[in-house]
Amino acid sequence: MSTIPYQKAQKKLNRLLHQVCENDETIFISKEGRKNAVVISEREYNSLLETIYLTSSPKNAERLFESLRQLE
Repeated sequence: MSTIPYQKAQKKLNRLLHQVCENDETIFISKEGRKNAVVISEREYNSLLETIYLTSSPKNAERLFESLRQLE
């Protein structure tokens, strides 16, 4: 993960997007006096949504975590 100021990100947006998509890198874009924005790849975004969905049910989440404990 890296952080880049908004002005710099704006100038090299094409390269940043390529970097994010090719390397599944997360980039934070900061703007003075404002909250940061985060750029992630579509693959990473979909993975996060899937994790949220699978763990949204407490019963399902417990089964998943139990399976992980058994693997360890």
